Formats: sequence, structure tokens, C-alpha cells
Amino acid sequence: MDIFRHLAMRPMVQFLVLGAALFLLNQLIASSGTEAVRVSQAALDRRAADFEEMWGSPPDSTRMAMFEAELLRDSLLFRAAVDDGLHLSDGIVRQRLIELQKRRIVGSLPEPTDEEVLDHYAANLGRYTTEWSYSFRHVFFLSEARVPEDAMARLREGLVLEGDPFWAGHSFEAYEASAIRGLAGAGFLEALDAAPSATWTGPVRSARGIHYVFKSEEFPPRQLAFAEVSDAVRQDLLYARAEQALNQRLDALKSRYNVD
Repeated sequence: MDIFRHLAMRPMVQFLVLGAALFLLNQLIASSGTEAVRVSQAALDRRAADFEEMWGSPPDSTRMAMFEAELLRDSLLFRAAVDDGLHLSDGIVRQRLIELQKRRIVGSLPEPTDEEVLDHYAANLGRYTTEWSYSFRHVFFLSEARVPEDAMARLREGLVLEGDPFWAGHSFEAYEASAIRGLAGAGFLEALDAAPSATWTGPVRSARGIHYVFKSEEFPPRQLAFAEVSDAVRQDLLYARAEQALNQRLDALKSRYNVD
């Protein structure tokens, strides 16, 4: 047994065993009547380059034989998985293939010129404006039971009214409508918009609790200059072109496949 163990540890013996295994696998594939599965030289070269990058020296013949066996194993398992329809039944694999196909369709689109980006901005001015914004402060209570009976009177007299801590703070300068909606909800935003300026308003109820609000200023939407949004406009144009290319490809695919 020691002799066999000693022989098994020798690189030349390992190389011969792996070579024999590869030969048998290739013979089985060739005899099956299906398309042959082959390990490309490019795949082997990539594996060898990765090994050399990590270990500082190229792989020897034994290691290369192991790489070839691993690549052939993976190719066979992939072929069997496709034949068994696993790419259709596995949601993660299916979504990955969809994303790869999308990249093939839109990945070769040319970068838009500066003139094309400017034209896209001019044609879509309404998309490049600010939102309504508000400056305000508020006193917050977790529940109605915690609100003093004279809360509004004290606030309008300029007295200090201590409320409960609010997770985002109590004073907000030039906050955009979408940010306020995220702070306290759509109902709070509607009440703030309708509230008169420079006076206390309340109680305003939100999903978080009770608010007494002092709106100091409001800012209507304004047109953003091209220089402020040029990067966003470029991305919007790229997205629009990608969607156009994808829809064109989908139209071609609908004629290729039977779509109910």
C-alpha cells in the first residue's frame, strides 16, 4: 500500500490519471451523438494567468491538467443544466440571463454628443425643475394624550413648548416636498402647503404623531439651468435610447416567437 500511495503522490502519475479521465470523458461525449464539449485554449490561458497572478509563477503541467478537468466538468454540468431546463425553473438564473441579454442589446449604444444632450434638455424642460420647498419648524408629540390643552395658545404667545423628540429634528430649511413627504407623510405635506406663513398651525396629525407647525417661507418650483443638470440629462438620454433599442429588439422577438 505504501508503494501505491507513493506513486499516487508523484506528479507524473497524477498527470497520467487526469489525462486518462479526460480521454474517457471525451470518448463518452463523442459516442453519445451530441455536440462535443471542448475546453477552449482561451479558457485554459485565463485560468493559468489567474494562477500566475496569485502565486507568482506559472502552473506546471499537472496543475494545467487539473484546470482542464475542472473546466470540462463545469462545461458538462452547464450543458446538462440547460438540457434539464434549470435556466427556466431557477428564478435567479432566469433573471441573470435576462439582464445579460439586456446588456447585449443596449451595451453597444454610442455615447451622446454634447449637442444631443443639450437638445434633450431643451425638449424636456418640464422635467428639470425644482419641487415646491418649505422652511418650517415644528413641535412634535408622540400622541394626543401628551399634548397640553393650551399648546396652541402658548405657541402663539411666543412661549416655549417642549414636545417629544422627533427622529429628523425640529427645524427644516428649504426642504423639498418629496423629502417632507418622507419625513411625515403625504397628509402632513398637504397641511403644511395649506398652512399660512409666519404663524403656528395645528394640530397636524401624521402617522408619526401630532405636530404644531410654523411655516416661515415657501419656495415655488424654478427651472434648473442646463449646467446644474447636464449630468442627469445625459443619463436620461442614455436611458431613453436604451429603452428604445430594447423595445425595437422586443418587437423583433415577438415576430420570432409565438406570443399569446
